[in-house]
Amino acid sequence: MIIATVVLGCLGFVVQAQEMINVSLKVGENLEYDISMIPTIDGVQSISQKFCLERMGDFGLTEDNIIACIEPVVDYLSQFVPKEPEVPVPREEDFSVPLKVGEIEFKISLQPNAEAAVATAMTFCQNHGARFGITEATFTEDCLNPVGEYLKGAAETEAKARTVRRAQLAEAEAAARQLAALPDDVAVPMQIGGLTYNIAWNSRRTNASNIAIKFCTEQGEAINASFEDCLGPVEAHLARQAALLSQEKRPTQAVEDLRIVKAKVDVAGREYEFRFAPTEADALRVARGFCTDHGEKLGVQAAQAEQQCVKPVLKVLMVALEQVK
Repeated sequence: MIIATVVLGCLGFVVQAQEMINVSLKVGENLEYDISMIPTIDGVQSISQKFCLERMGDFGLTEDNIIACIEPVVDYLSQFVPKEPEVPVPREEDFSVPLKVGEIEFKISLQPNAEAAVATAMTFCQNHGARFGITEATFTEDCLNPVGEYLKGAAETEAKARTVRRAQLAEAEAAARQLAALPDDVAVPMQIGGLTYNIAWNSRRTNASNIAIKFCTEQGEAINASFEDCLGPVEAHLARQAALLSQEKRPTQAVEDLRIVKAKVDVAGREYEFRFAPTEADALRVARGFCTDHGEKLGVQAAQAEQQCVKPVLKVLMVALEQVK
């Protein structure tokens, strides 16, 4: 038996911290080569080309057919290259797409990638092809290819949509993190029923309406008020004070006592009870809200709502407001 040694020569680059290994390569019954190589994909390619080029004459090869030597040598030596640890790819959630064949519509569920599309098309054609006249001879051309192309197109569209959604979600989450870190820039004192609250928030992160909803949801029982009785006055107060702060003006009072004005109004023979903050602006808001909700039932035309509904209701509310001042 003849044993020859082949060493990987200069490859035009320097490999650091990478030891060479010796591999035995047997050719035929009586010829065995001891090959020294760097156990990487590039190392295998280089030593395979060097090995085959130097032994072309021995194996009866030319540059035109030297690939017949290189490919099997690469395949053999590749088994000695350490494999990279496989990182598990998280499974995507399936999506569904309709597939109509003749008069029958199927709902196909698959992963949003080309491989899954082809595999799903194969399964579909195997399970349903015969009922549509698909034979072994026409299986690929009449079923697998068209169904596969359709599903691949749907999978590509879904994958792109998910990529866009992920980017939007990441952007929204980043913006939310930035906003969450913002310091409060609005601080409003508020007194209700002898209890004083200092309400603070960041005007870029939320607004007076959301803060009022949160406050009335959490504190309604403590101030002995229903959510409905609490929301209007609190929202009006917070919005008014926030507007003053945004104009770099300070409230006229450090603490404003919030009272709820209640008024009963007879409209078309029916009595309605109104609740509002002790301001003309909130009285007008409540009057307009009432007329928007009930105007049609009261026979008030939309064009005449201001004259026929809002002003009469507001007049009564203002009388009630004057009584509490």
